[in-house]
Amino acid sequence: MSVDDSYHVERVLARGRGGITELVTLGGTGPFVRKRIPVSRARRGVWATLPEIDCARLPHIEATYEMPDEFIVIYDYVPGETAEQLIESRGKLDPAEARRLIGEVCEAVSALHAHGIVHRDITPSNVVVAADGAHLIDFGIAMLGGEDAKGGDDQLGTWGFAAPEQYGFAKTDVRSDVYALGRLLGYLLTSVHPEDKEGYKRALASSDMPPNLYAAILRATEFEPSARYQSAADLARALREGPGERDSADASSSPAPRESAGNVWHASARARMIALVCAIAAIAVVAALLATQHLIPAPTDGGTASDAISGDASSGAASGGASGGASSHDTASRESTDSPSARQDTSGAQADTDVLSVGESHWSASNSLVYAEYSLTNNSDRTVTLPSATVTGYADNGSILFSREETLSILASGETTYQSTIFDSSTRPARVEFTPISPSADTMSSDTPPLLSTANVSARTSNSGVISVSGTVSLERDGSPPYYLGDDYGIHVTAILRDASGGIVGGGVNFLYSHPEEGSSMPFEVRIFERTDYATCEAYATVG
Repeated sequence: MSVDDSYHVERVLARGRGGITELVTLGGTGPFVRKRIPVSRARRGVWATLPEIDCARLPHIEATYEMPDEFIVIYDYVPGETAEQLIESRGKLDPAEARRLIGEVCEAVSALHAHGIVHRDITPSNVVVAADGAHLIDFGIAMLGGEDAKGGDDQLGTWGFAAPEQYGFAKTDVRSDVYALGRLLGYLLTSVHPEDKEGYKRALASSDMPPNLYAAILRATEFEPSARYQSAADLARALREGPGERDSADASSSPAPRESAGNVWHASARARMIALVCAIAAIAVVAALLATQHLIPAPTDGGTASDAISGDASSGAASGGASGGASSHDTASRESTDSPSARQDTSGAQADTDVLSVGESHWSASNSLVYAEYSLTNNSDRTVTLPSATVTGYADNGSILFSREETLSILASGETTYQSTIFDSSTRPARVEFTPISPSADTMSSDTPPLLSTANVSARTSNSGVISVSGTVSLERDGSPPYYLGDDYGIHVTAILRDASGGIVGGGVNFLYSHPEEGSSMPFEVRIFERTDYATCEAYATVG
């Protein structure tokens, strides 16, 4: 008799192409879960790593062994009902309970990520709610960080919960699990499966949805991974620090801190490709936020007085708001004292080069994050490919808290564009410096890049406090895009918010994965997850 034959099958729990899951006992002990995984689908590295993880919210592995055609895993059985069964029997959860359960799942996910495992299938049916809280199960398509993230059609995850990159947009990583956690939170709060797109959107936008949880869901489920919370711990922290329910007028109208998005550096798959193709080894992180069409739009009803703010821009110029012109910009940075909300507008020390210069800049700090916006101008008579600037934060004692080179795709002669980015810093900086990087000769040319313009730019603030800047972007001249992108290029859109005096008070970015034909236009939207007072908005478009 083999070891496998020693187990008595009590019942079959699940059956599919990923194998058979059984409830078994052994000599009167148990029960245990036995997973019979086809050899071709066995992720031995994941199952070998799980016993090393000390987390009560993950399976306790009793044994693994090989059979001729199967890989067998034995682990402890956790009695309870799945989150899916819980919602089916009780309906949607109250915000406090949903937040608690997601926090417990975040514990499990954080432990996995610390050991290099990405789950990739966090769904209501894979979360068991037991007497001691939530447990995460089913590692059928989990992967170790060094493994190839792509698999067959049945390895893509569960529709409605799997991140977009699991369907071929990019490689999956820990942020793919963050996306699923955000979708799971939305499901627990609404009892509507995300597969029902319209019903799910309506439920999320309902008036009884706590604004901070709605904003957390939006942030966690951004299309572009770099725009999400960068870890499960960051998501859990954001849920802990925000108010639990919108149970009073004060809770719904008072300013709330910007969500804790962790290390949300704005870097796109395209920008990373640029760095590789151009072999710029010094660029460790290429920043250009590539958020694209959101799978969960902001509410279309309600709003605030900010709804009326609108304006136009052309040929990359700013779009002034309803309260007047921010259509021309200072060539020097603005500086002001701290406001009551602890926001700052300062440039730090800045240095011009013969070719590139940083003009306006702004930064603010909240919830261990530093948000920064700045302008970059090409002062030369040539086009610069991969124009860059370094953003550095300093502590009171002069030590460096963070420093990163930010790179765009292309900047035409005389053109000014804007960038918005986020840094993770547990210590609030005393100052932030924005320093242009002198381009090398091989990144300068006489090429005429595509000419983009924005128009009909307006801003709307939803009931949950999310600021949506929308408008149209037009291709005025097709020109010559960067050689590494060819004709298949996208558009990088940066939104800038200003106060009544014209100073920058916030911003955000989005990436459109296509571009209009010459002489035509296409819509865009940039979402800014901060509650800030602003008077005007504007938008800039560059080749992505």
